[in-house]
Amino acid sequence: MESKQSAASDPITCEVDSDNYQAESEAFGVEECETYSNYRPVYVKIGKPHPHQLCEGSALSCVKPPPITYELKMAVKFYETGDRNSPAHLSNAQLEAIIYACQSHQRFYDAPANSNASKSKKSKASTEKDQMTLDQLATALPAPKKRTVKYRQGFFLGDGTGTGKSRAGIIFESEFSGMRQILYVTASAGLFETARQEILNFLPNKKFLLIEDILGWQKSELLDHEWERNAVLFITYKSMSMQERLNGINKWLQEDFDGLMIFDEAHYAKSAHDVAGSSAAGRVVDILQKDHPKSRVVYSTARSSPSAIYEQTTNNWHWNSI
Repeated sequence: MESKQSAASDPITCEVDSDNYQAESEAFGVEECETYSNYRPVYVKIGKPHPHQLCEGSALSCVKPPPITYELKMAVKFYETGDRNSPAHLSNAQLEAIIYACQSHQRFYDAPANSNASKSKKSKASTEKDQMTLDQLATALPAPKKRTVKYRQGFFLGDGTGTGKSRAGIIFESEFSGMRQILYVTASAGLFETARQEILNFLPNKKFLLIEDILGWQKSELLDHEWERNAVLFITYKSMSMQERLNGINKWLQEDFDGLMIFDEAHYAKSAHDVAGSSAAGRVVDILQKDHPKSRVVYSTARSSPSAIYEQTTNNWHWNSI
């Protein structure tokens, strides 16, 4: 049985004391005092049922997802007709993840601008401040102005291992919106081939790059390599933490990048804050997102971490998007 969420090490049976529990349980298909419940999409009425049984936490099943406003652009043959066992066929549960991811990417939120440039100014102001008297400070220093930037909302895909195809389906759907340039970050080079094959099932002509392919390219050269600009760039978290390679990624993406950034095994990107327990991967992911606020970010992991970087940029979860 495949899970929409990784099972906890110490399952907790829910205890509910409510006169309305039975009616609510029937409405959501929840069995009383069960740790897990069978999962089925609430609002997605297209596509065939998932070929295997899916489950989710019973408490989570009582949370309604938001109404769907996004209209799917891919052809119906990939979910309504055709061979259900085809690697390019999507179930209703997989379609739900794709729809909510694309819907999330239509929203923006205000957040503090990248503070890299402001640190030097703060340092200079601190020096001047030390040389002033208290009376001078009261009149000479204006209140600091906080600059904000509109960031595109991200999406957290927490499907358990075996649910399948949702990441490739999001990439496939993005092609119909003209978003063909994709950064795909994962934990190890051994996972590249699996991801590549999943994508090729939907996009047999898609091109793929490794970071070594683009290092040394000049910005002017990128304009002469159209297929490279519409490719999937694979890189690992460890490799991306090297400054030269981070610079190469930014050069390839360019400033106005608004395509997909997929962070597979996203729990590797721990807290980006410069405190004990933070990771180089988390800090680099944070830098990339701040450098490209229009990017369509997808965090994918069945092992969510409370200190991971995706807490800062997304309010959307697959199974209970809020």
